[in-house]
Amino acid sequence: MAQTIEFTHSLNVQDLSADGRDYSLVGDQDVFEEIKKRFDIVEISEFQALVRIQDKGKHNGVWVTGHIKASLVQRCIVSLEDVGETINEEFELMLVDEATVERFDNDEAYLDPEIPDYDLLEGDTLSPGEIAIQTLSIMMNPYPRKNGVEIDLGTATDVSINEEEIKRPNPFSVLSELSDNNKKS
Repeated sequence: MAQTIEFTHSLNVQDLSADGRDYSLVGDQDVFEEIKKRFDIVEISEFQALVRIQDKGKHNGVWVTGHIKASLVQRCIVSLEDVGETINEEFELMLVDEATVERFDNDEAYLDPEIPDYDLLEGDTLSPGEIAIQTLSIMMNPYPRKNGVEIDLGTATDVSINEEEIKRPNPFSVLSELSDNNKKS
C-alpha cells in the first residue's frame, strides 16, 4: 500500500530500498497555485501522482516509475482562449550519477525509445513531489490550441502553417537514376 506524503516531502537516497516503495501524492490548493505560477497556466483543478521509487544499485541508479493524473487549463497559443487538458499517463525515470548522464548523452541514449528518461541524481535527497511536478510539466501540451482555431498570416507568403507539409522530391532520387543508367550501359 502506498504511503501518502506531501509534495514537499524529501527522501534520503541512503534510505531507499531495492524492493522499492510506493508514495501517493494529492495536490491541494497550495500545490495548484505553485504549479500555476511556475508553468504559467490558467487553472489546475486536479493533480495526483502515484510514485514508486527503487534503488537499483550504484551502476543502475534510482528508478522512479508512476502514474500522473491531472486536469488543467492553458491558454491557446493562437487565440489566448482557455484550453482544457486532462493528463492520465504512466512515466518512468532513471536518476543516475553524472558520469552515467554524460555517457548516455554522448551515446545519444535519449533517442532510443527503449531507454527510459534519465536525469542527474543530485545530492543525497530526492523529492517525489518535485519529480511529479516536473513530469507533469513534460506531459503538458507545449502548444495548446483550441479546436478549429487557425493562425491568420495576413499577406505573408511562403509560410505553410495550417497546411499539409509540402512534398519535396527525394534528393537521393538523382543518385538512384544515375545508378540505374550506369547499370544499363
